[in-house]
Formats: sequence, C-alpha cells, structure tokens
Amino acid sequence: MKLKYALYEQKKNKLMTILFFIQTMIVLIMIVSIISAIFSRYEKYKPLESFFRGDGLNMHMTDLLGRNGQRYLPFTESSDVEKYLKKAHMVSSYSIQMTFDIDNKKNELGTWSPVVGYDDELLSAYTPEMETGRWLRIEDADTDMIEIVLAQKENSHKVGDIITLTTSDVIKDSRKYKLSKQVKAKVVGILADGASTIMRTKHYGEYSDFRDYYYPFNRDEEERAVVFVSKRDIEHNNRINVATEQKNLIKGEKCIWPYIISGPCFIQYDKGISKKEKEYNSKYLAVNGRYVFRHTSVEMRENSMEYIMNQMNILIPILIAMIILTMMSIISSTVIMIRQNMHNYSIYYMLGLTWRKCMSIHVLSVIMMQMGIFVFTIFCIGICKKLGALDRTVFALGGWQLLGCLVMIVFFIVFSIVLSFLLIGKKSAKDILSEVE
Repeated sequence: MKLKYALYEQKKNKLMTILFFIQTMIVLIMIVSIISAIFSRYEKYKPLESFFRGDGLNMHMTDLLGRNGQRYLPFTESSDVEKYLKKAHMVSSYSIQMTFDIDNKKNELGTWSPVVGYDDELLSAYTPEMETGRWLRIEDADTDMIEIVLAQKENSHKVGDIITLTTSDVIKDSRKYKLSKQVKAKVVGILADGASTIMRTKHYGEYSDFRDYYYPFNRDEEERAVVFVSKRDIEHNNRINVATEQKNLIKGEKCIWPYIISGPCFIQYDKGISKKEKEYNSKYLAVNGRYVFRHTSVEMRENSMEYIMNQMNILIPILIAMIILTMMSIISSTVIMIRQNMHNYSIYYMLGLTWRKCMSIHVLSVIMMQMGIFVFTIFCIGICKKLGALDRTVFALGGWQLLGCLVMIVFFIVFSIVLSFLLIGKKSAKDILSEVE
C-alpha cells in the first residue's frame, strides 16, 4: 500500500519530480567527474612511486658508456652499470636495434619503427591503456617467439598477427642484411590511441615530476609506429639465434639485435649509503652518461605530491561549491514537494494512518526516486563509455566514484527524512488542512 501511495505522490508532482531527478543526476555526474580527475593525477604517479622511494637518481638517458678493454661502449645491461656504482640498484628502459617494418607500405629504406624495451621491474610497474589484446608479461619473456605490443599509426596489424623478421642491422656484407633463418614475432596487444607509455618524452624535464616519464601516443601526431618488447625476451631470442648467424655478424657483435640503455632510468640507493658514495655515483653518471634531465628521488617524490595536492586543492573546492549550489535548489524542490503532499498526508491521517506512516510514504518515495536516479545515471555513463564518448577523457566509473555517488544518495535520503519531520512532525491534521485551505 505504501508503494502505491509513494508512486502516486511522484505522479502527482511530475514537474517537481523531473526537476529533482535532473538536479540530483547533475550532482552525481559532477562527483564522478571530480573524483575521476583527482584519481587520474594519482594513477600515473602510483606505478612510479616505488622508484621514487628513498634515496636515488631518476633520469632520461641518451646513452651510458662503460669501459670495454681500450674502448668505451654503451652499457647494455642495468646489472653491468650496478657493478660500477656504489650501493645502487638500477632499472632501465632500452633502445633496441630491431628492424620492424610496421607502417612502411612503400618498402622505403630508413622507415623502421623504433623499438622500446624494458627491464622486468619497469615492464610490470605500469600497464598502458590497450585498444585490443594485452600488455607484455614477465612470464612470457623466455618464449621462443618474440611478443610485441604496437602503438601503430595506421591500422596495419591486429592482435594475433605474426611478423616475420628477416633482417638485422649487424649482418655483414649485405645491403639487405638478410638473416639465414627467419625469426617470428607475435603481436599480443595494440595500444589505444592517446594512451601514455613510459618512454622518452616530449617534455624534457619541464615538469620535474612523474609526468616527465610518460609519453602520450596520439596517432595523428606521430610519424611512425612504436614497438614495445621485453628486454629479456630479446635477450633470450638473441641467445637462441646467435649461433645460426654468428658467422654473418659484423666483427665485434655478439647478438643479432643489439640494445643499449636509453630512455627512463631509475637508480635506487641501498640503505646506509654514505654521502661520499652518492657523490661518486653522481659524478660517474655525469662523466660517462648523456641524459636529457636528471633529478633525485626526493625531488621527484616531493614535486609529484605537490602537483597532486595542488590539483586536489583546485578541484575539491569546485566540487563543494557546485554541490552547495545544487543542494540549495534541491532543498527548495524538496520543501515544495512536501508542502504539495501535506493535504494528502492529513487525509491519510484522518483515515487512520499515523503521522509516522504518512511520513514513511514520503521517505519511500524519496528512496525510490534516489535509487532510480543512481541506477539511471550509472546506466547513462555506461552507455557513453560503450559508444566511445568518454574516450580520451579522464572520466571513469570505479569503486571510489560509485562510493561517492552512494554517499551523496544516502545524504539526500537522510536530509529528506529530517526535513519531512521538521515540516510535518509537529503539526496536526487540522493545522495542515487549514494551511492548505
């Protein structure tokens, strides 16, 4: 019976119900937007947070040279660099000399896609947004088929495609650098347009925080595709195939696809490292390395948190102000709805219902309306996401966004209950009928 009267109450006040519906929906969308904006700032910092802990150095390397006999050659392993540093652990990205011909439809020379490799720790720290397929996995790094993820400019490949590698830049005496044995690479993922990856960036240290390590790949702005691999996967396949190609390699080369440390690198110091040892490390890297920028872990950590807090200080007051303005309108709508229903409540009372039961009809009406608004809002957001309307935006619907919406819904329900008691609770049916007349 209460449900019937609650539905009648909403039907009787169509205009106010629609107005209340729209106002509450706007508030929920604002909550989702602001929470998404705040979390979008933090979600890019979180994967790198472990690299910024404690003491250390963070940099964008061009190359880092180490002594090899009478010559200085680029380092190819983070573990080799650690041997020259004091009490330090290094995690690196790599530039890999592989000839992937992804978007080259005219078979022009010199149009190979750049290949970016990662140490295991960096590979597993962050998963960029994927259009199809998946990101690289550590457990697949020792397979005989090379696995790759593409950030492609054209839709030239899809997940599951097998690319045959027939060339290498370190094969001697041949313009085409032909391998004697074909090597297979499998496309396991396609990066989403606009997705960010940890690699050499456009910013060149202008932010001095975590943003300096992310490169947003936008198809319309790129000249060519980019290939992402696990460095250990390349290392494994080099070992498998080098015996076959050894006689064809240029003198001094020990692998088919050479690679060097290049791009984002993170050096973390062990506990107990002395000031003198830090100075030694800093000097060694400055003398033997070329880098775009370099910061201490303390600087990156503090600057990153300052940026996130500044963004929160900007966004949260906006959210509060917009909610207050909307709440004022919702309060007015609620008061009007209650006053419009007072005549019915007084009649229900005279027919035998208690005031508590009369008010419970209004409360049930509000609960039904609020839950309907919540479900409808979530449904609309889901549809927009499905249609791609939210692509390349930070708007997302996660656990915290849902919790924020539910908290606001509960607040509206409690507020409506309190307001109904204040407006109805102390009045008699006779008083209400007199006011209505």
